[in-house]
Amino acid sequence: MQSAWIKYSTLGIEMAVTIGIGAGLGYWADSHFESPKPYYTILGCLIFLAIALFRVIKVFLKKDA
Repeated sequence: MQSAWIKYSTLGIEMAVTIGIGAGLGYWADSHFESPKPYYTILGCLIFLAIALFRVIKVFLKKDA
């Protein structure tokens, strides 16, 4: 059985990596489609932020936590 602090610290790292992937994909899309402003980067960050927050909420609401 793992400690709660280990569980939640890895969750923070997972959230940072998830948002980073979204930013990277958005940056790639901005450069690939030659966007004048970083619209895809912002969109990628927001979408992957929503995914990361969904994961955090799912873990916190889990009964056997």
